Amino acid sequence: MKEDIKVPKDLGIKIGSKEEVFWTAVKEKMENSILQYTESLIGEKLMLELAEKRIAEEKEKFK
Repeated sequence: MKEDIKVPKDLGIKIGSKEEVFWTAVKEKMENSILQYTESLIGEKLMLELAEKRIAEEKEKFK
């Protein structure tokens, strides 16, 4: 009896050396760190713009 078993082409399994696993983890951590830094920088730039606007508003009060 032959059973028809369908095997997907990509099982999503990755095989690699311990070093490859290590460096892949390092790469992913650095990508995440860069993303977090970029998002933080965007927020800080927005706060800087707000601070500049508020300083200008305060200066106008004393003219």
